[in-house]
Amino acid sequence: MKNLKFLSSLGSWAGSHRSMIKALTVGSPSVHRRGTLLKLMSILVLILTIGVGQMWGAETLVYTLDGTTTAEDNGYATESSITQSSKSWKVTGNTTTNPWRIGGKKISNVDRPIYTTFTFTDDISKVTVETGTSTLDAVNSITLIVSSSQNGGGTVTSSLAKTSSLTSTTLTFERPEGKDWSGKYFAIVFNVSKSANSNAYIQFKNAKFYKETGGSVAVTGVSITPTSKSIVPGETFDITPTVLPAGATNKAVSWTSSATSKATVSNGTVTGVAAGSSTITCTTTDGGFTATCAVTVCGVTMQARDEDGNEIPSGGPGAPSCTGKSITPAADANNYVFKEWQIENADLGSSASAKSNTITNPTGAVTVTAVYHKPITITYKANGETFTTQTYGHGGTLAFPASNPDGATYSCTGKTFTGWVAEANKDYSHATDAPTYATAG
Repeated sequence: MKNLKFLSSLGSWAGSHRSMIKALTVGSPSVHRRGTLLKLMSILVLILTIGVGQMWGAETLVYTLDGTTTAEDNGYATESSITQSSKSWKVTGNTTTNPWRIGGKKISNVDRPIYTTFTFTDDISKVTVETGTSTLDAVNSITLIVSSSQNGGGTVTSSLAKTSSLTSTTLTFERPEGKDWSGKYFAIVFNVSKSANSNAYIQFKNAKFYKETGGSVAVTGVSITPTSKSIVPGETFDITPTVLPAGATNKAVSWTSSATSKATVSNGTVTGVAAGSSTITCTTTDGGFTATCAVTVCGVTMQARDEDGNEIPSGGPGAPSCTGKSITPAADANNYVFKEWQIENADLGSSASAKSNTITNPTGAVTVTAVYHKPITITYKANGETFTTQTYGHGGTLAFPASNPDGATYSCTGKTFTGWVAEANKDYSHATDAPTYATAG
């Protein structure tokens, strides 16, 4: 892979420096062949100095799993946890020895894995595995698996198998062209055999993980989440970009809105402005790759109604307020008491009876209605005679009036309360106090 990159870069460099090469190689007819050879050697030195130095990045060691650092598990078939340099591994083998021993007894084509429980943030480009001597019947293969889940699970990005002898060796696994090994889990799987009923092994000395340095990794694309969203004016949400490959050198992006009067965007945070639509575009600085999110801003109408659907008269609660996606009812007034929310073309973030609420999942023009209980009118009687009428809010406490509720026109003294009298077709079952007898005055 690295050689192909270098040759491609070398060809590009030679094309851009054609005139210089021509000047070095073209001379008078009398130039001796040895002189031409010296010029060609000069060109080669120049190419190696400039081309290699600028185009062919070196590799840097990122991490080493050291099999000479002993642990406490000596079970050949037991999986144990190993932590080195704050990174946790799972190892099936004897880790009490130096180096570790991978194997077992009476086994045929059995896998013994060593795998990460973490992912590398670096785009790993090469892994080397060094082994020592072996007493096994066979080391059938040593496989490097790079995948989205631990121990080769999930989506497998690469599975590179190599055969191994029973003598000390170092195997090198290079990332295939076009593959991305950043943010992945790694597993080194030994497939081994031993027919005898006695433990045998291959020594594991280390595994080293490298990344390419000294050259830039070009961006090949970008994707975003989400790709569409409906919101209300004042509501915000974040768009998350993913620049490819994960090891790209320059992951910078810029953001634009096709209609800032409808929705704006800043560093990936979108804010609804007014009803309408806008396309939010994410563009990579390197390569100019783009991805878009379609944003719909839904208009919101706020209103207050009583439980029968009637407008509330002057002096009662007004329309609720809406700040972004948060909605708040007007305060109870004139014995109108908040009951619940009703919403069209959207959902509520909490139960309908919760005063503190939000608009969620709008799909079109949203209508939010704050519904209020109507006032309760109660008529009081004593010994069959009506002496006062009072109005309460929903859930209010009903109390028998004090003496002389109508001044001198009626006296409650010595009278016996006989119960509440409801107006026709009115339901007072939600009053706090149930009707009971009481002594007036």
